[in-house]
Amino acid sequence: MKVTNIQVLKRVIKEKNSLNIVEFTDLPFVPSRIYWLTDLKKNAIVGSHAHKTLRQIFIPISGKLLIKFWDGNLSLSISLSENDQPLLVDSGYWREIKALTRKSILLVLADKPYNESDYIRTKQQYRDWILNEKHSISKFN
Repeated sequence: MKVTNIQVLKRVIKEKNSLNIVEFTDLPFVPSRIYWLTDLKKNAIVGSHAHKTLRQIFIPISGKLLIKFWDGNLSLSISLSENDQPLLVDSGYWREIKALTRKSILLVLADKPYNESDYIRTKQQYRDWILNEKHSISKFN
């Protein structure tokens, strides 16, 4: 399992604006689904689940977010702001997303279409899944 920044965001700074570009050919997978979290209230926590097989790329669009990951043993917190490179999130991590600023926006690219059976909705189910699937829990990279 991995959580890593990926250097795919290209920024063109112009006199009146900045243009941020992600070429799908530069991504580690071709997205099957794109969605975004909007109007997140300051200190709101969303997510609070894990995916069995889904990989995602988190792209901070506006504001500042704190993403907390847990693999059943180790935890990792990563701060994302609107000018940061996207974050590649492998499957198998419990995640919680906290908005550190008002009206934060997070764009998410997913490698598979929505499938409810891929979600693990409670921490106890997550612990059971790790034990039953005999996942090798590795260090965050």
